[in-house]
Amino acid sequence: MAEEYIKLHKQVIESDIYQMPPLYLRVFERLLLEANQEDKPIRYKPRGKSGFEEKIIKRGEQKTSMREIAKWVGWHENGQIKEPNPKTIKAILDWLSDQNMIFIYGQGNNLETIYKVLKYDVYQGADSGESNVLETAWNPPKENKKTNPPKSEQEIFDYWNQQKIVIHPKVTNGIRIAVELAAKRYQLESIKTAIDHYVTMYFDDEYEWCTYKWGIEKFLEDPKGITFFMDDGQKWLSYQNRIPKIKPPPEKKNPYAPKCPDWL
Repeated sequence: MAEEYIKLHKQVIESDIYQMPPLYLRVFERLLLEANQEDKPIRYKPRGKSGFEEKIIKRGEQKTSMREIAKWVGWHENGQIKEPNPKTIKAILDWLSDQNMIFIYGQGNNLETIYKVLKYDVYQGADSGESNVLETAWNPPKENKKTNPPKSEQEIFDYWNQQKIVIHPKVTNGIRIAVELAAKRYQLESIKTAIDHYVTMYFDDEYEWCTYKWGIEKFLEDPKGITFFMDDGQKWLSYQNRIPKIKPPPEKKNPYAPKCPDWL
């Protein structure tokens, strides 16, 4: 019978992932826990076909989705269940993939993602005293390693604060992930343009459809956030095509009032 546990070396506290926001390690731990410990067949319906086929999900692999992973790592807060945005999960999976810790088959999406924990057999083997933390990509950070965010990400954060709608005193973990994801998806100038459009609409006293006071995290992650304020975004186009407020009609004059003579 397969083991019902995983191995995680205490050297993890010296690894790169431990320097990232806590959600990164939480996600990777869950990927390890959910990965098959032995090959298992699943019924699978190929896209465009009516019947089912059988697919083998191998040891160290698992079939899931971005949304399911978000549910896996959810937490309780003030009596409510909090879940990270699937876009945040994708950013974390991309980072894990870049670090050669996992491999994603295909691009992965909200409905289906098949991942593989690299070197699973090496570090999760029954006779091994090691663990995935000793993967070469998990090298401890070097001395004097810079921890400052990339210039473009810092520029996005600073540019947002300059608009003085919501000024953030520091970069939280949530903001860091949101900005990092936005910097990967959009050009810097496009992000600035979207912010400019939001600011223009927000401070327009004659426009009543953009009164929400967002912080940068909300603006970058909300489904109706940044993309809706791009040059071709729905909100920005609606704003440009808005109907100006109707001015009151000019005051009507009394037709029976005495007229001034033309010679005056």
